[in-house]
Amino acid sequence: MLTLKRIIFILLAICVCMSSAYAKKKKSKAGEIENNVFTDLKYNYELTLPEEWKANVLKNDDDYRLILVQKNYEIPPDYLDAPDYTYVPRISIYAGESNMSSFALLDSLLSNTYSSEFKSNIFKEFEILNSQSVGEGTERERTITKKRKPFNVGEDFKGVMWYGMSKYIKYVTTSSSSGSGTRVYGDYQGGVIILELDKNKKILFHVMSEGRYFPAVWNQLEKMVNSIKLNK
Repeated sequence: MLTLKRIIFILLAICVCMSSAYAKKKKSKAGEIENNVFTDLKYNYELTLPEEWKANVLKNDDDYRLILVQKNYEIPPDYLDAPDYTYVPRISIYAGESNMSSFALLDSLLSNTYSSEFKSNIFKEFEILNSQSVGEGTERERTITKKRKPFNVGEDFKGVMWYGMSKYIKYVTTSSSSGSGTRVYGDYQGGVIILELDKNKKILFHVMSEGRYFPAVWNQLEKMVNSIKLNK
């Protein structure tokens, strides 16, 4: 016969196990990376990641699945004495549900009047779409669209691509002791690719960097997106 002390011990053990299982579930990741291939555990796709980029896999209950930051990025000549002022090339991957087509979804993101919770979430990381400044000491102009066209990966994934440019003026402090600085004129360039995983599920890629390095960064994004496969 179980004693009262024994019953209490068993109940406490069950509570501890349940708490551990809940904590493990709560902290579960959006996916796994093996041999430089990211597999999304919720949306069942995989991507071959670009080399020389640091990957941060987010939580499974987060619409943002993966953030990539370039490791050995180039620094514009104007920032060699103040490297912290440069924008580090960054790729964000977002997946969620939307019954819009990829083109309609892109139009909604570029619209000055359309608003939704989906769009609000996107703007947290998709900085090239946001007309506000990036970083302190920056004056930034409105983003100008450079290109918009279909982007398909084989016959399985239909989508759209877009990229734009936003000029800026930065006030770069070169000496903390004297407080002296210079005015630097440059531009950010960034792009978005939207693919349809199915009728209601979309995956969105965002990349942004200093303008002079954008073509090379964009090529790496395209290569990664073209590697997408569904796990069946």
